[in-house]
Amino acid sequence: MLTKENSPQKELLDLEIKLVRTGGTMRLELLPQVAKVAFWIGDINKAEQYAMEILRLEPVGNPVGHGEATHDGSMVLGLVALLHGDTERAKLHLLESVRTYGSVYMRMIGPNLSLASELLKRNEREVVIDYL
Repeated sequence: MLTKENSPQKELLDLEIKLVRTGGTMRLELLPQVAKVAFWIGDINKAEQYAMEILRLEPVGNPVGHGEATHDGSMVLGLVALLHGDTERAKLHLLESVRTYGSVYMRMIGPNLSLASELLKRNEREVVIDYL
C-alpha cells in the first residue's frame, strides 16, 4: 500500500492531493486507500470521513459499483466503531462490507479481513462466520 520512499504521513498527503484533483465517482479509485492509510497512521477523523464518502458515492448493494470500495469503506467504519467501543456497530459494518456485487480483485484475492480479525479477538465468532 505504501511506497518504499514515503512515510505513511507523506503517502497520505500525496493521496489527498490526488483526491483533490479527482471528482465524482472517480474518487472511488482513491478513497479506499486514503481511508485505510489515514486509519493506519491514527487519523481516525479523516479515516471515518473518507470511509463515509465511499458509502455515499457507492451505496451498499449498488449493482453499478464494483463493491471493493464499499467493502473497504465499511471495514474502516467498523474499525473506527471498535475504537469507540461500539462492537454492535462494528458488527453491522462487517456484514455491510460483504453486501456488494464483488469485484474481480476481491474474487481473486479475497476480502480484507482486518475487521473480522478484530471482532474474533472480541469473541464475536457468530458474526464473523456470517461474514465469511
